[in-house]
Amino acid sequence: MPLTRIEEAILAAAYFRGREPSENVWASNSDQVLTLSLFYTEDISFEDCASRFEQRPHLRRTYDDDGQLNEQIRHRYEVLLDLIQRRPDLIEGGGNLTDPADPSYTACGLTDAGCQMARALLPSFPQKPEFPNWPDRRANQDLLWYTMTLTTTIYDQYGSRERPSAAVSHGDPLEATPWSCPWSG
Repeated sequence: MPLTRIEEAILAAAYFRGREPSENVWASNSDQVLTLSLFYTEDISFEDCASRFEQRPHLRRTYDDDGQLNEQIRHRYEVLLDLIQRRPDLIEGGGNLTDPADPSYTACGLTDAGCQMARALLPSFPQKPEFPNWPDRRANQDLLWYTMTLTTTIYDQYGSRERPSAAVSHGDPLEATPWSCPWSG
């Protein structure tokens, strides 16, 4: 079953803000992933996204004035929880996800396959803001390394410097990208 654009945005956001597959400890990050995914789907602006990450340890505008999750975050959290249940091959969750606890107290992270898919999806999203007071878990340099490796491999495989066909460049990202995450063993 294909992913929705919101689910793709969640995977892309989890690439930068989620738990690494090799980590043994879960740290809360779902609120960060949800907020960045709102930017990727253009539900919040570049400036709004950057301002939400200005201070640690809590994101701005996750909750309304009554202390309840704001509507955008609540809806996106429901999508994340469903995605974790349906696609454990791509994304895993940590914390109380059955009741569930608020996203400020739960975590998510990509599997190696989810990491591969996220990197294949990232070029279809706008360039995200940098968060100098709260840096990403993965740097854009990792994405640059991956893109250069993929391009070189495609050129080597097809023996030319011509643009790869649509079947290669837009096929199943998991089949087109047989590499693991840079931090995996």
